[in-house]
Amino acid sequence: MKGKGIPYVLGFPSYGYGPFERMGIHTTLPLLSGFLLICVVECVAGYGLWNGDKGSAVLSLAIVPVELLFYYGFALPFGPPVLVLRLILLFLSWSSLN
Repeated sequence: MKGKGIPYVLGFPSYGYGPFERMGIHTTLPLLSGFLLICVVECVAGYGLWNGDKGSAVLSLAIVPVELLFYYGFALPFGPPVLVLRLILLFLSWSSLN
């Protein structure tokens, strides 16, 4: 039985069809789980930032390379602009963190 394909959101595939697949790395459960883990870590960092924790800012900066890898590999169009905005806001608020 063949499926109907992956869902599209705002004209973009919800996952797959990015550079990962062109390189032969198929979108699998472990790959999607890794991306989910990075998203959860970013939420934890965001919670810490909400409370003014500078360690959370460092954590947020530390996972940027991994986020960029996923943004590129999954061809996520909104990831990089949101990341740039997040980094600008992080650096602007750096002096107010504990």
